[in-house]
Amino acid sequence: MPRIVYHLDFLLANPDVKIMYGCDSKRGKAATEVGLRAGLQAIRPLLQLVGLSMDRLIVHRHVHAREVYLPMEGGCQDPVYNTWQLLTMRSLFMKRLNIVDK
Repeated sequence: MPRIVYHLDFLLANPDVKIMYGCDSKRGKAATEVGLRAGLQAIRPLLQLVGLSMDRLIVHRHVHAREVYLPMEGGCQDPVYNTWQLLTMRSLFMKRLNIVDK
């Protein structure tokens, strides 16, 4: 979600751009499916909060495209790689939820 929010203006301005969503499949098919289900449940309200539809997601499959936009590398949950993305997400969510940072 931090990468999505960091590029939110671009995504909102380009509704035809899909968002690849998946998880690590090295642990086996059953664990991957459980992770995907849990992740999709968790991301749904966050996407709604920022004004994106679940229809934008391409869930854990191979795709072919003429053009691909790729955010910076690194684990999406890793604050070392995603410091600015996490701070941008926090700021946006607090604004959308009308929470004032003191």
